[in-house]
Amino acid sequence: KDDAPPVWYGEVVLLSRSASVRSKSRSAKDGRQGDAKKDAEDVQDRQLRQFALPFNAGLQYGRASGDYNPHHLPYVAALVGYKSPIAQGMHTLAASLGEVICDQCRDDDVPKFVRHLELAWKVPCFLPSRPTLLLDDNAAAKRRTMELLKPRHAAKERDESLTFRLMDKRDRPILAAELVI
Repeated sequence: KDDAPPVWYGEVVLLSRSASVRSKSRSAKDGRQGDAKKDAEDVQDRQLRQFALPFNAGLQYGRASGDYNPHHLPYVAALVGYKSPIAQGMHTLAASLGEVICDQCRDDDVPKFVRHLELAWKVPCFLPSRPTLLLDDNAAAKRRTMELLKPRHAAKERDESLTFRLMDKRDRPILAAELVI
C-alpha cells in the first residue's frame, strides 16, 4: 500500500580513509577523553558475552547475507586501504541483539518482540576480533550509551529501554544501542 507507514528507516554514514577526516576525529576524541575517565568509575556494565570473530568472518557472513563488499573480505580489504577485513555492521548487530533478547527472555514464557531499536556504529570491527557485549546495569552506564547515540540520533531515554554496547579490545564502542522489547 502507498499509504502504509515505513517499517524501517535508516541513515547511512560511510567510512573514509581520508587524512582530513581522521585528524578531525582525533581532535574530537582528545576533548572527550577526560570525561570518559571521570565517568568510568560510576559505570557498571554486565558482560553478556565475548564473541570470537575469525579472520574470515566477513566472508562467512557474506555467504549468508550477500554482502561481499571488499572491505569485509580477507586479502581483498588491504587493496581498498584497510589493515585487515572488517565485520559487517549487520553481523555485529544481529549477534548482539540475539544475545540481549535471549538474556531478557530467560525467565519468561512469553515471547518478546523488538518494539524500538536505535543504534550507532562507532568504530569498525577489524578481524580477527574478540569483541565484548556489555549490557548497561545502572543509570550511569545507560547515560553513557545514550551519549554515544545522541550525535547521530534524536535519542530519548525511555524508562523501559535497555542499552548495550559492543566493545573492541581497546575498550572502544563498535556499536551502541537502545532497545525496547
